[in-house]
This record gives sequence, structure tokens and C-alpha cells, in this order.
Amino acid sequence: MITKNIIDEINEKTSIVELVSEYVKLDKKGKNYVGLCPFHDDTNPSFSVSPEKNIAKCFSCGVGGGPIKFYQEINHVSFEEATRKLAERLGIKLKTAATKPSLIEHKVLEVAVNFYHYYLLNSKSGEEIISYLAKRKITKKEIAEFKLGFSPFERTALYDLLVKKDYSKEVLENSGLFRKADNNYYDFFNERIMFPIDDENGNVIGFSGRSLKEKAKYINSKDSFVFSKNKSLYNLSKALPFIKRENKVVIFEGFFDVISAFKVGIKNAVATMGTALTNEQITLITKLTKHLIFAYDGDLAGKEATINALRLLRGKNLKIDILPLNELDPDEFINKKGKEAFLKLFNNLVDEYHFQYQYYKSSLNLANMNDVSLLKDYLKEILTFANKEVREIYLAKLAEDLNVSVHSLSHLMRERRVTPVIEKVKKPVLKIPESFYNAEIILLIIMLKNKEKAKQIDQTLGSIYVCDMTIYKLRTILMIKYYNLYDEFEENKFLEILAGETDSEELIAAFTTIISQIEYSSKFIYNDEDVLKHLEFFKSINDEKEYQQILKDIMKETESYQKTVLVEKQRVLKLKKRN
Repeated sequence: MITKNIIDEINEKTSIVELVSEYVKLDKKGKNYVGLCPFHDDTNPSFSVSPEKNIAKCFSCGVGGGPIKFYQEINHVSFEEATRKLAERLGIKLKTAATKPSLIEHKVLEVAVNFYHYYLLNSKSGEEIISYLAKRKITKKEIAEFKLGFSPFERTALYDLLVKKDYSKEVLENSGLFRKADNNYYDFFNERIMFPIDDENGNVIGFSGRSLKEKAKYINSKDSFVFSKNKSLYNLSKALPFIKRENKVVIFEGFFDVISAFKVGIKNAVATMGTALTNEQITLITKLTKHLIFAYDGDLAGKEATINALRLLRGKNLKIDILPLNELDPDEFINKKGKEAFLKLFNNLVDEYHFQYQYYKSSLNLANMNDVSLLKDYLKEILTFANKEVREIYLAKLAEDLNVSVHSLSHLMRERRVTPVIEKVKKPVLKIPESFYNAEIILLIIMLKNKEKAKQIDQTLGSIYVCDMTIYKLRTILMIKYYNLYDEFEENKFLEILAGETDSEELIAAFTTIISQIEYSSKFIYNDEDVLKHLEFFKSINDEKEYQQILKDIMKETESYQKTVLVEKQRVLKLKKRN
């Protein structure tokens, strides 16, 4: 279990300015630093970083905290994972639970990376591959940076090495690096350029191998204990900090595209590994950013792949652009036209609507009425989730292309639209004033400091008076699971209890935020009068909830008599609140 002392040490020793600067461009402003918030669509810098307090917070969306909390939020990892990663940076050793089985497979895969890389650089066969890569303008610098390798012709070269290192057959099977035939194990990859694939934490999970001889140009690792092609993206861990800093991702089809783009400064780059974009990859990407730039090949196959990807993304409330590559793939474009020409393409991005409209229109003969009907159908499909302005623009564009009036096409836009699929966001149904949240936290802090007062507060509030469900859960666990065992409160013991809960990450994150507050760390003693004052105020929360609900109902109500009744209820509650 990670102790409070360790958590404090990590937060104190990690420079919040240096940490945030990895993800956000910061400017000095007085004693603090400011930048665009990485947690919401920010246009006016509202993210403030205080070196003095060693905290960072957005004054618009409210997200932020100390180093551990910031790392947790920006990388979408658990509290424990964030603590572990920052501890590693500082050289602080943590006492951890027994190694998970999957970590052994990661170690095997890491050995394979080093084996393939060494073989590329130190074999006769490797020399030929290095020569091939050089023709593609991939130098030894990129070979080292991306840990490229080459798998030997020998069918058991890697297997023999790993057996000598005493890895079990079960672990080797789980790694996805071998195939079994006639009770024997053989290397899955032979004579292929090896591209290691890792997860967002930098763990190697698989490979893709490119052959210069076989018809099957690329093959990926088999789906295994640690690898799933549909859930993986090439270059994810390297690109992650740049995706967060720039709040956008550039999605390529191939590995060479990513490496070439990275070389010229596009470092927020990932690849779908030559496969069609999957729903699982979409989930992975959209957790990181809502701005996607597709840089698929510029040929017909690449355009079709882009169209298919756009179909999957409809209704997900994203900003989507397409890089106009004009028949070339990104790697070819960079090698033929150079860095500056490639970077200029990002000044002329094409939005998803324009790309789709032009794609469908270019394949049709608008002098043919059947093709005209097809274009109308395509346009209805494209604009299913578009806003009113976009729909009007493309209605006018279609009218111009068909040489007809906009009015004659207006029926297309009057047809039923599908409601966009909007991801559910956790937020309160009613707008409860911040003072109630603060009061609930103060009451919990009093409970942490004094068992007798905790009983009084819990008996008064019960499950009737609740503002924040997480704080209510902490209160319940404190009374039922902690104070039934102990008379004095100790943070580490309470953290051990929280670690056993199903939603432990959320509870531990909330608890560590609460105990970092001045009201907890100060030696101030809350007397009976203080407790009663906070209780009396907090007990009015149900009146506040009722008042807010009535305001909502008034806005919805269309029948005049019911509206009058609600307004009278609102007036009575308003008077009660004043008194």
C-alpha cells in the first residue's frame, strides 16, 4: 500500500511547472505560469500553475491539483499508476503487490525487441535491411529511436534464446511470439523488418513485421494475452505527451508514415497499423483528444479508408480534418517534396464534410439523373449529424452544382435527422451552489478528527442529506468499516480500507484531495457550536435541491395553471431560504 508520507514526498519533489510543461505551453505571468487548459476546449489561457504551492488548476473547468492528480488526469490513469510513474522519475522505490502475470509477457517482449534490434545492427542480413531503410531515408538515428529490428531466417532463434533465460512455455505462448506445430515451438516472425508496438504506458505488447520477399507484406502479432490488433495504435506512448500538449492527433495508416512525420516534427502521430480504423481504437484516441487529423494515403484506397473511418466517427461530437495528400502516401510526400511542403499541408486541412462531398461527387456524372439521386442520398448521409449552418452551406453547394434553386432541394433538409450520439458526461443534474460541497467536506474533516463528533454528524445526516456521492461513500466507509475497528483516525489504515473497495481509485483520489486541504492539516479544533452551525446549513441542501428542481420544471412547463403553482412554490422556498 502506498503511504501518505510517500504520496506527500512525490508531490513535494515533483516540480509542477516542469511536469505541466511536458503537456502545455506555459507563459510566465507574475509569480505563476499560465497556458491553455488541456482538459477542455480553451481559447483564453485559463490554466494556472503555481510554483509556490506546487499545484495547477483551470479556473474555467476546475480540473487540476498537485503533481499526482495532474498526471492522473492528463494521462487517464489510476491514482496508483500516476503515483508509481512519478515515483520512478524521482527514483523513489515503492512497495508494490506481487507482479501481475501480464508483466512477465511484457518482459519477454522487451527481450525480443532488443534481440531483433541487435540482429539488425550486427548481422549480414541486417546490413541489407539497413541499406533498404537508408533508401527510404530512415537513418540509424530513427532505427535506434523506434527500436526497429530484423527477425532471423532461423526458425527457432528467438525461442532458443528465451528458453535459455528460463521463461516457461506458458509465458512464451502468451507472448504471441511463437506458433506451435507437432508439439514444437517456432518463431512467428522470420526475415521481417520488426516494428515494436507498445501501449500508452510504454509496455511492449506486440510487433508488426514487414517482409521484402513475401506476398503478405505485413503481418502483425497474433492476438494474445497482451496484444489485440483492434485495440492497438503504433507509436502511442511516444505520441502521448504531444497529443495532450497540442490537443490533437494525426492518424496515419503505416509505420513508415509515422517515422517520417516524426522526423520532420509531427510528433503527435499514431498509425492504425495498415488496418481499418476500429471502434476500440476510436475509444482509445477520443479519451486523449477530440481533434482528429487523418493523414491516410492520397490514392483511391487511402481515400476509401478515410471515408470508412469518417462513417464510424459520425455523431461522436469530434473535430475532424483530413490532410490533402493528392495521390501520394505521407512517407512518399515527405521524401519527394520535403519537410516544408509537408508541414504546409497542415495550413490547408480539409474538413470532414468537404472531403466526403468532393469524394462522392468526383465519382459521379451529374448529367445523369441516377447519379444525381445518388449524390443527394450521399449528402443526406454526410449531414446526418451536422449543425444547421453546415447543412445550409452544403445545400447551397449542391444547388450550385446541379444548377437548381436551393428551395427545390429544401425537402432534403426537412427529412428527419438522427439525434447525435453524445457520450454521457458525469455532472450534477441540478446546479447546487459550491457552498454546500464545501460544507460537506468540512463536516467529513470534522468526522476524521473526532470519532464522537463523527457519530453525531452521521446520525444527523444519514442518507437523507447528501451533496456529493463520493464524499457520502467516504463518510459511510469511515463509520461502518473504520470506526468499528479503531478509535483514533490514521490515514494509512483508512487508505488500506479504501484500497479494498470496488471504486478504490475514485475514493482514494477524493480522500487525498480532502486531506490536502488546510482545514484538515491545521490544528484548529471544531467545537460543538461549529459542528451545529455546519450541520444546520448543510441540512438546507434538500430545500436547495427542491428549489433548483422547481426552476427546471418552470422552464419546461407550458400549461399556465401548473406554471402558476410552481412559481408560488418557488416563492415560498425563496422566503424560507432567506430566513
